[in-house]
Amino acid sequence: MTRWRDDLAYVAGLILGLAVLFGFGFADFREKYVATDDFSYIWLGSRVVLDGGDPYGKTDWPAAVERYGVQRGPEAFYVYPPHVALALVPVGALPLGTASKVWTGGGMVLAALALRSLLRIAAPGRPVLASLAGFALFVSQPGVTSFWSGQWTFLLVAGLAWGAACALGARASAGAAALLLLGKPHLFVLAGLGIARALVAAGRARLAAVLGAAAAIVVIVPLALFPRWLSDEIGDLGSSRLAGQRSPTTLPVALHDLFGETGTVLAFVVIIASLVLLVRLDARRALAATCALSLVTVPYSWSYDQLVLVVPLAITCAALTPLAGAIAFTAFLLVPALLYVIASARDNESFQAFVPLAVFVLAIVVALRERHRIDVTRG
Repeated sequence: MTRWRDDLAYVAGLILGLAVLFGFGFADFREKYVATDDFSYIWLGSRVVLDGGDPYGKTDWPAAVERYGVQRGPEAFYVYPPHVALALVPVGALPLGTASKVWTGGGMVLAALALRSLLRIAAPGRPVLASLAGFALFVSQPGVTSFWSGQWTFLLVAGLAWGAACALGARASAGAAALLLLGKPHLFVLAGLGIARALVAAGRARLAAVLGAAAAIVVIVPLALFPRWLSDEIGDLGSSRLAGQRSPTTLPVALHDLFGETGTVLAFVVIIASLVLLVRLDARRALAATCALSLVTVPYSWSYDQLVLVVPLAITCAALTPLAGAIAFTAFLLVPALLYVIASARDNESFQAFVPLAVFVLAIVVALRERHRIDVTRG
């Protein structure tokens, strides 16, 4: 009975979220710009491969952008790594409009299924939390932005949610879905290590090793086919994403905007102190905080990437009272939306870097409290 009540509440949250997306015109807005949205850029890399070209070639890539009329990035080559271009060939074989629907619709379905799997393990018997999590998946600011822009984020939520569920006791097949995180691997360096650490602590070191080996193969083999990507990426990174015209949503940039050079130093002090706090926790208790901190320590990211925070937030809120958990998820619905309004006025979304930091602080406080409670009980 408890599971059915949770499932019904979760589905209700998802349906309400879809009603908002379609009722408030976000679906129409998405269709209007599908030819030049973020997915059009993602799609073109695989399309170039199918056309027999090199998406990392300094002539093939610009020519393809002109030929298909899709989004033009600041780089002179396809920015995503070779394993992405090759893995998405089936999507690239579809016409752009059809591929976009499959990409976003399929990603939303996978994210919804994965998040429910995580909630069943991390937060059973919490229907209100399940409903809010389902609603936030689609209607939080990063959820809405991911929807209309055609970004990766729903697939990344699916990968992180199933990976975290596996680390907390789900089947090994759920862990395989964590390979979806390779779509944007720079976002999940700490999260991947946190999942592996939790698996080892749970006596599943072999599974952690298999997943690590699979990830290495997925990345290295395609890189051997397109070796120029790595050198071009390293050379271009600083000019287009770390210090380009568009300021990334990272803590050093946000604090620099507030306090100048002192803020940059402060950001690295905060990151180092946060890592020290994580070391004090056992692997499973630190999982939510590690996933949140992974978004704090990234070299570059944008606000839509923060949709993956529903995963550590769901784990953390399960350890709170129902009221406190509801307040935390409501804040995730309201605060990023307010910061996005501020970002639009500033033409700079750097302050949204405080969102993953806030989720990390909540997760670490809850984890430390739980550890103290258990220590007191044992004592």
